Amino acid sequence: MIFNLISYLRTQLPSLTFISEGENYNEEGIRVTQTGGEDNHDIDRIDFNVQLLSKYKKLFTSKNNIDSVYAILKNRFGLILPEVIIGALTYPEVTTYRIVPMQIPGYLGTDDNGYHMYSFNIIVTTK
Repeated sequence: MIFNLISYLRTQLPSLTFISEGENYNEEGIRVTQTGGEDNHDIDRIDFNVQLLSKYKKLFTSKNNIDSVYAILKNRFGLILPEVIIGALTYPEVTTYRIVPMQIPGYLGTDDNGYHMYSFNIIVTTK
């Protein structure tokens, strides 16, 4: 599901750089990572916890870019995430039940290289 989400974001916001797990994150961009968590419900659904982390040299660029991502993902229902092919692996199209933010984007400070970081987390429900 994470690669499908990144593909959707790249289509919707083509001027931004989205980085997945395993890709080099030493430059500016928005990292999209599936995080852990335990299911705490008793109904048949699948929840994916996802963190989006914006990292740019300029504070306002980092803030504006994460706000753009937040705006297109918050409180979405029935969003279709496209099929993705990576090498020999095919990740089929995914229809989400809902995408809800766990919080609004927040400032995390700067990293060791002086990049300004903003982050927010979402829950993507697919079943």
